[in-house]
Amino acid sequence: MTAVGEKPRFYLDPTVVNFKTKVIAKGQKPLPFHNDVQISNPDPNPVKWRIDRNALEGTAFSMNPTEGLLDPGIHSTVRVTFNPHDAIEYVTKVPLFLDDETEKPYLTIEFRG
Repeated sequence: MTAVGEKPRFYLDPTVVNFKTKVIAKGQKPLPFHNDVQISNPDPNPVKWRIDRNALEGTAFSMNPTEGLLDPGIHSTVRVTFNPHDAIEYVTKVPLFLDDETEKPYLTIEFRG
């Protein structure tokens, strides 16, 4: 058996964004909560990334930016916002694609709150 290890082309930390338990007062609109996600490009070539924005529609989560181009060795920050309306558990899985790939996500980000 032969195996080949490949270097990752894109890092995202954390891959699970957990807002934990939040208190929501009944009848009041809560302020949104924010978490930052670090992204980086360890690849020697620029990497174009984007999330499937449709996966966030109708959820309590948003992300900004939702796409971009990272040059080699560059790190950046993406902001995830959680805006719950009901006292329930929220879980959303969001596919992230690299370059022009549209079928198979490079990784999946999980938002929890």
